Amino acid sequence: PWAAKLPGPPVRAAILCPRWRAYETMELARRLEMDAEHLYFDGRGALTDPDGWPYRTQTGIGALSPGIAERHGLRICTDDTRDVILVAGLNGPALPTRLRQAILERVRAGKGLVLTGDATALAGWPKELFATPDAALAAPVLAAFAWESIPGLRKDERGRMGEDAPWKGYRYGAGRVVVFTAKLGAYSSLVPLNDASEGLDGATDRILAAQAAAVLAAAGRPLGARIAFSKTPLKAATPASLPASVAGEEVADALVRVQDDHDAVVWQGAQKFAGAAAKLALPALPAGRRHFVDVLLRDRAGECVGLGSAVVEVQSGPAIRSVRVAIGPIVGDLGAYAPDGSEVVLTASGAHGWVDQRSL
Repeated sequence: PWAAKLPGPPVRAAILCPRWRAYETMELARRLEMDAEHLYFDGRGALTDPDGWPYRTQTGIGALSPGIAERHGLRICTDDTRDVILVAGLNGPALPTRLRQAILERVRAGKGLVLTGDATALAGWPKELFATPDAALAAPVLAAFAWESIPGLRKDERGRMGEDAPWKGYRYGAGRVVVFTAKLGAYSSLVPLNDASEGLDGATDRILAAQAAAVLAAAGRPLGARIAFSKTPLKAATPASLPASVAGEEVADALVRVQDDHDAVVWQGAQKFAGAAAKLALPALPAGRRHFVDVLLRDRAGECVGLGSAVVEVQSGPAIRSVRVAIGPIVGDLGAYAPDGSEVVLTASGAHGWVDQRSL
């Protein structure tokens, strides 16, 4: 559930995104307690586009008039009760000038803004919006998640843009701006483009949790508790504990999930913490798989006060490196099965010079 239950009221958000990229913003709302209103664009580069509705003649359903769509956008973005505006997967110039100016005024007055996408997402916005970096805004996201292990954000992968971290924070007037820079998938507004074929459900879940933390930071409501994990490798096939340190707000317990890189949940349950130095009890994990430990820190009311995720490296134990089979002696036609009395010798070798030989 990640931050689906927050202390205090839900985060009130105005969300602007292409209508065919809205799935991930709705999935974000399952992981972050939000009161959201959407303005759906007909494409990355246009608020309304009649050509985006090819069956409008047959169905009678087509694009809104530009005036109606823009007025709806102005209504939700200038609503003073909104904490944050999320502009996801849009080209900057797609926003009508009046709507963009209204958003800038709200941010300057103290609201939050989150922008996601590649370089085109930043086009059309004034340079002053990114003139005052504030690393502290993005720090909770970068510290809480092993983001370089997420498909698409790993080094030299298609979704990643440059060597810098994808989340960056800025101050604009009294407001906060968080930018997530990445190449997005064709139907994505929050998840980077990637070539992975396995483990995508877990990876998507983690990056949406990281985006939830980014939205909270922009809204001025960062979570009060933080968790940092030790990088101690664990032994395979042996129950272990993962050392962690907890700081900030008081934590009553943690909901812990251990998941492998094929999305199999190995273990899930609640664990109590005693003080700042915590040890997460982990089940016996097999070698050869990457495992993720996802943690939701909760207060006494069961509400989310912190979250984080770590990659666990499991040390490999003894392993068979090679197998050789020899059959002999064979008497008779070599094309026939080995006759009774023949000997089969199985030789296996492993790490550290280990060799075993068996006659079958």
